[in-house]
Amino acid sequence: MAERRLYRGALALLCLLNLVWVWGLEVFPAQDLPQHLAYVRILRDYDDPGLPYQRLYRLPERFQSYFTPYYLLAALARATSVEVALRLVLSLWVVAMFAAFHLLVAAVHPEDRGPPWAALLAPLLLWGPCFAMGFLQYFLALPPLLLAAAALLRWSRGGEARWWPAAALASAALVASIHLVAAGALLLFGLLLAVFGRPARRWLPALATAGALALAVGLWSGLGEAGIGEPGKLEFADAARAAHGLEFLNTVFRITWQDPLVKTSYALWTAFGPYRWNGQIWTALALAAVAAVAWSAGRGQRPAPAWGPARRTALAFAVAAWLLPWGIEAPSEATFVDFRLFTPAWALLLALWPAPRRAAREVRWAVIAAALLVTVQFGVRARGFAAEARPAVGLLEAAQPPGMLMSLPFHNRSSHFGKQFRLTHFLPMYYTVRHAGLNAQFWGRYVHHLPIDYRDRPPVLTPDWYPWQFETAHLADSDFLLVQWPTPDSSPRYAAAARRAQPLLEGAVWQVRCAAEWCLYRVVEKPPAGGAVEGLAGGEPGE
Repeated sequence: MAERRLYRGALALLCLLNLVWVWGLEVFPAQDLPQHLAYVRILRDYDDPGLPYQRLYRLPERFQSYFTPYYLLAALARATSVEVALRLVLSLWVVAMFAAFHLLVAAVHPEDRGPPWAALLAPLLLWGPCFAMGFLQYFLALPPLLLAAAALLRWSRGGEARWWPAAALASAALVASIHLVAAGALLLFGLLLAVFGRPARRWLPALATAGALALAVGLWSGLGEAGIGEPGKLEFADAARAAHGLEFLNTVFRITWQDPLVKTSYALWTAFGPYRWNGQIWTALALAAVAAVAWSAGRGQRPAPAWGPARRTALAFAVAAWLLPWGIEAPSEATFVDFRLFTPAWALLLALWPAPRRAAREVRWAVIAAALLVTVQFGVRARGFAAEARPAVGLLEAAQPPGMLMSLPFHNRSSHFGKQFRLTHFLPMYYTVRHAGLNAQFWGRYVHHLPIDYRDRPPVLTPDWYPWQFETAHLADSDFLLVQWPTPDSSPRYAAAARRAQPLLEGAVWQVRCAAEWCLYRVVEKPPAGGAVEGLAGGEPGE
């Protein structure tokens, strides 16, 4: 009883601490998230005649399952604000992740009736690379994905409560209603569980889950669209003639593969957090300490292994995630496939660790300490990023009256997170989220599954992610320009691009205000006296 009280108290404390970050951070370290929030702002205020959204944008004609989080957030935002709505949804997501991972660990160890202590490591799954990339729909689909996996394990084992099949099918339908790659991950898990489970009757849960996924996708297709776009034409004959052996499949399906070193980076970010090495080392040391304490306390004892089919399925899923490609463009586009599947694979591997039911007390406290360190480290790093973002977000208030904003980011990096996560790139989108301004950087509907399209043409801008292509003509549709000048930590290519852009800006803009490496400019045909663009002094922007 005391052990269970300790577990529940630790679980509640960790959940509360992670909710503190949800409500306490000014800006979340999530790369694409500002773009998603811009969709929510436009959906919320589209009918406001005082805003230009109806003139510039067109709402989707048919509904897609991918739009579900947007409409949920927009509905909540009408009663609060876009960012409060996000925090409400993220709060539910945090609680759901802890609950789903708790159930998954318990399902992997069905014979152990003690608390599933490994479930306390849920913060490793919360603030991982999928969140840092800002994959809103995908990371929101993770709790029902883990819950469905737990329910499938219980169902496949047999002799469990009758509501597990219903939980598996309902969770599968919910996953398919949020993100199709998450639905594919669940389908893969179900099939692997059927292959590695015995006897053959365990194919029933996998087939039923596949049916639930297909039914949900079919219903969305009937009510609107599944979000996969129009299947492209597959040219097998031409590809076969031009390729060597099975290589023709890469051409037919336009498959992109990542090399093992890149995948290793994915694995490190997933296991130890999306930080630079000086952040990852703390997570690695914490997990190593837990392993060392558990090994020392368990000498002479044989730990209770995970349920056999669950162990085999988890290992097979991890191998499959490693072997999958990065992207497939035909018959429909799906990118970051292996990157995304590393998170559920890591959840399954973490769940294999035996709960220290009968182990020494120090093992439990080691797990609690590791979980607290992971949670606190994310908060410290996220607060550091929020401080980096504050100058950019603050400058947006000076872009008045609201107009069209273009941005030139010549740095993109955070000193607290890995270089893969270009967390500052979409900070200018808060001009739309917070100030109802327009942003040339807005995605629009550049792929089929995004909801809002331009009525006419997108505004002219420098191709996003390629600031070295800047030309003065790219300012034609913009009223303001927000520049993130390079710092000594910037890539040499970005620094060279900034030096090239500086003379092109002379006479085209005048400086409104600068803060740190960020500068806001107003676009004019001829700048007023004394309003010339200030240059870089030793790689730093003028103040």
